[in-house]
Amino acid sequence: MTQADDADADGEHSSTQPSSRDDCSWPVERVPARLDAERAHRPLDLGFVQSFRHAILSVAAHDVEYLNDTTENIIRASRPRNLDTYYPLTLAKDLPQLPLEPPPRTLLDAFRIKGHPNLPLIHHIPIRSFSSANLPGYLAYAMATIGAMILSESPTATDSLWSTGNTLIASALEVDNREARKADLINAWALLGTYGALCADAESWQQTNTNQGYISTAARRLCNNPTSEADGIVMPAFLLADVLRAVHYGDPLTVSTLECLTQPNQVSLASLSIYKAQVLEHGSLPPEIAESSSLTALVAILADIHTFAHVLYPLSATPDPAVPPTPRSQPSGLGTSYSSYIPFSLPNETRLASRRLHRALELWATAYLPTSPPHTAVLYYFCKMYLALPAMQMLPSLAGYPPSLFRDGFPHEEQRVIIDAELRDAPEAHKYAWQILEYTAFQGLEITSPCLPIAVFYAALVIWRTVLLQLDSGGHGSRKVLLVFKEELNKMCWPCCGVMAATVEILAS
Repeated sequence: MTQADDADADGEHSSTQPSSRDDCSWPVERVPARLDAERAHRPLDLGFVQSFRHAILSVAAHDVEYLNDTTENIIRASRPRNLDTYYPLTLAKDLPQLPLEPPPRTLLDAFRIKGHPNLPLIHHIPIRSFSSANLPGYLAYAMATIGAMILSESPTATDSLWSTGNTLIASALEVDNREARKADLINAWALLGTYGALCADAESWQQTNTNQGYISTAARRLCNNPTSEADGIVMPAFLLADVLRAVHYGDPLTVSTLECLTQPNQVSLASLSIYKAQVLEHGSLPPEIAESSSLTALVAILADIHTFAHVLYPLSATPDPAVPPTPRSQPSGLGTSYSSYIPFSLPNETRLASRRLHRALELWATAYLPTSPPHTAVLYYFCKMYLALPAMQMLPSLAGYPPSLFRDGFPHEEQRVIIDAELRDAPEAHKYAWQILEYTAFQGLEITSPCLPIAVFYAALVIWRTVLLQLDSGGHGSRKVLLVFKEELNKMCWPCCGVMAATVEILAS
């Protein structure tokens, strides 16, 4: 197009256009022309860009008062003291007063002698990580928290140690992000996260969820970039803490199973081979393997069951009694074959996922259950009970168990309809609950496995609903049988056990 054409194109509207840009006070007053789009996409003149920058700097120099020491002191003096913190510390509602001295050595020694050897999966964390004279503050307070719990210190003092450890982790990451590349951070959270997963107040739940997101990101990056620091991390212990938190809180997991099992150490690699054989391939399992590896594989199955119950199952759950529920049980002799001609639908996918998990538990039990310690057997029967009742997460709300974080879900009455329908369709669930109690009675340690409180509490809730519906044919027809579960909870030292025992006692009355 020539310049003459350009002029002709604009000439027809020249009489209606303002003479200059300054005369145009509002864009709608301008009549558009055919070449507006072309002109809008032309590169800006370099002289115009430079002029614009000078104009901006000139205006800023006149209108902006830059921050200096004097103005900063004025701002600090005018701000309330409790707001003198930065993200993520602002997420902590009540920051504890950080002590000037390290935790007492008696608490650290109690953890090293009584806690570290007796805590499943945590005992694989190298003891040298806890023996250094210059322990990071958050690791020292994590050890002191478990030590204070073992020595039966007051709950307030133990909670203060735990809160201090959480605050030190948040502040360390705020000040120096290099802490996120240290194995001590992940190992400390394996302790603090386990304790936080078994707390029973909403504030602790919120604080645990906040730090869990930070640490899971750090752990994922550290393990995906193998270094000398990554060799000191025991991801199965981190996975166990995350699974306990997710099951207790009713929240999703923050790390995937395969992420935690692909770490290049003996425990993780052996657990990965078991997990792949029983869940992904349904092949034979190695008969001779360390107890921790089989336990880690079982924790991985529990993580998959929780994901199934938390993500896939709610899509097929219905409170309408006229709509038949999706069948989940695996008929005997069905095997694991899957036909590619089965239509792709939600009920079929739910049935297939449930079948694979049932088969994985059967393979695990055949290979490892006869030689497993009692706390591992408790976890196995908890997995069986959870898979039989995917709506088991609704039971604490029905029982009035505090606390609970706000989330979307079925109304209270619909939860009752769903869980009662599942209990009628899965009569084996209450049998698993009694087996959990049976194996828990064999525990006589100063510190029990962190899996036991959650397993025993959910077993008590299953028996409670079973008795109310009169589904138990074994002669346990009174709610007074719940007091047996209460006694077992009272023997445990974890922070949630007192609240759980009180809830069970109310249900038994």
